[in-house]
Amino acid sequence: SWEVLGPAAKADHLDVLIAGVPRELATSYADLLRAIQMVPVAFEPESFSIARALVGEADTAPTLLIDLGHEHTGVIITEGRRVRMTANVPIAARTFTERISEARKIKLEQAEDIKRKHGIVPNGEGLKNRKVLEPVLDDLTQQIHGFFSYFKTHAPDDVNISGPRKIEKVILTGGDAMLKGLPEYLSEGLGVPVEIGDPFRSVTAKKGITRHPLYTTSIGL
Repeated sequence: SWEVLGPAAKADHLDVLIAGVPRELATSYADLLRAIQMVPVAFEPESFSIARALVGEADTAPTLLIDLGHEHTGVIITEGRRVRMTANVPIAARTFTERISEARKIKLEQAEDIKRKHGIVPNGEGLKNRKVLEPVLDDLTQQIHGFFSYFKTHAPDDVNISGPRKIEKVILTGGDAMLKGLPEYLSEGLGVPVEIGDPFRSVTAKKGITRHPLYTTSIGL
């Protein structure tokens, strides 16, 4: 599917957003839904759902969203609540766990428990994790820097967007977004504020509900 992103600022081009998935993938989801007596009406890439949940109507400044999943990390750049770019980085939650397991010579289950309990805070067990994960975290930071540079040089000329043409903040979501010390680490490396996204920011939720970023895609959808 595709959508023209507003009127063109210049007469010689249009900005067009294109979304696509392999037909086999969409068909497999549709077949599964029909098999359980549900009617598939539409599908959308998870990046759209994530942006809808985390970026508010008033958030017009360019924002970079990092979805830290188990197998891969999704990178989404939004501007004026529109998705401008998406990409995948082969550094994910599993990478962190495996590195801790290998370096500390413990089982993956133990490594996952230590990672979630202590994170990468600069003291105690967290400091041990930080030293192990520094090469991976620095690699992730450098790749994110690359997206900053890409957006700066490829920012679209859209008359509906006003303000700075640079990414002003980063929002973390996904399973490992809650890793203790991660927002501070990335903020120092990227030079912009980094925060954990709240997928319930635009919806009414019962008191006491767990506002975990793991639910971002579902809430956005």
